Amino acid sequence: MLEHRYYDIFRECFKDLTLTEKQLDILLDTDSCTIIKDENGFAAVKDNFIRLICVKPSEQHKGKGSKLLADCERLIMDNGYTEAVLGGSDSQLFMGAVTTKEEYENNDSIFFGRKGYKADWQCVEMKLELKDFSADKYRSCNENLNFGFYDGDMETLYEKVAAVDKDWVQYFNDVPVFCAFYNGEIAGFCIVGFDDICLLSGDNIRVGSTGCVGVVPETRKHGIGLSMVALASEELKKYGCDLNFIHCTHLESWYKKLGSETFLRFWFGKKQLDIGL
Repeated sequence: MLEHRYYDIFRECFKDLTLTEKQLDILLDTDSCTIIKDENGFAAVKDNFIRLICVKPSEQHKGKGSKLLADCERLIMDNGYTEAVLGGSDSQLFMGAVTTKEEYENNDSIFFGRKGYKADWQCVEMKLELKDFSADKYRSCNENLNFGFYDGDMETLYEKVAAVDKDWVQYFNDVPVFCAFYNGEIAGFCIVGFDDICLLSGDNIRVGSTGCVGVVPETRKHGIGLSMVALASEELKKYGCDLNFIHCTHLESWYKKLGSETFLRFWFGKKQLDIGL
């Protein structure tokens, strides 16, 4: 478990996040990480992934972050790796370096970019407040279109998912899937999570999620996806969730149509390491 003082530093760095100590430990997967400690900060490394670097705000811009990063890179090389990756696609906490809106718009991370890291992809984390949310204005008037949780043949579902993104199929095992049906056929789908432990978690906060949102190619451009996510969000609200967590998307403007807000931005930086160092 992460020492309490480092949890306090994390909270100082990310004041908008309300994670409890236990939730942070779960998302960081602390037991599988090497924690590099400094009096005023810390870093977490797993294999060649730099999961997190935190420096107390009052001690930033004094070289402490640079030293922690150098220590991370040295550990990664000692472990036999030649590439350092920020975050990691399997990270439940931060999938990349957290950036500002300005950095995101320029596809840049000032700190890591100066240290030789480069990225060819980035994403945002978004949230939808459910207390006053209503799906009414997003409902389709098409009589041939209806929505609901899927309970049919899984091979049929896998085929539809693969038509959108074959890499997503692996995520559709034993999870609730909310679908749009056109004339009885799957037209769209999304995975729905209930009571997730995620970046939006905290004491007495119930968080759900909608992810891997897809509409099959032949039924796109008819507003099916937006209606589906709106109605899935309403299901989360009925269940008692306070928030819908929209994880790792680049469709920021699309989700904003539902009233969703961006609360974090990630930059997927990597760096080839000099073994001779």
